[in-house]
Amino acid sequence: QKNEVLDYLFLPQPKFPFFHVCGVGIVPGEQTVARAELFAVLVAATDVSRLDPVPFADFFTDASYVCRIVEIVKQGYYRPILHKFSNGDLISLLAEVWHIEKFSIHKVKSHRKLESAIDKEDLWRIAGNTCADIAANTAYQKVPSEIRSLADEIVAHTENETCMLEDHL
Repeated sequence: QKNEVLDYLFLPQPKFPFFHVCGVGIVPGEQTVARAELFAVLVAATDVSRLDPVPFADFFTDASYVCRIVEIVKQGYYRPILHKFSNGDLISLLAEVWHIEKFSIHKVKSHRKLESAIDKEDLWRIAGNTCADIAANTAYQKVPSEIRSLADEIVAHTENETCMLEDHL
């Protein structure tokens, strides 16, 4: 199937069959890139873990942070120190749905061109990461501009307040 799908990548308008977007939207809680990447893997893992039987699944991310978190979850070391993690709520949820014997996570380099692939497997990974980037950009574009502007203003205000507080102290 991968070979057939890869043929779609070289059409004038590339198509990405067999890649499935589980959800598009705003991340609950604080909006950070690391949290968004972790939440994306959580949504995908939750989606796959609902299947009966749970299949073997490979998850690909360009976020080193997420790969490290999954390794910590797999080793079981996160429980006693969960309170020290900034995304403890998501880590706890991921641990509940992560099937150690059936799921694996892989780090891919971000923002690579399809033409840079060294083989078909590498091309597959680049295509998957490209789809994830397209989905993230689509989610961002669907947020009304007024809300994006307000969010930017809140971030700027928070940063300014932090700097003033640090200067004062």
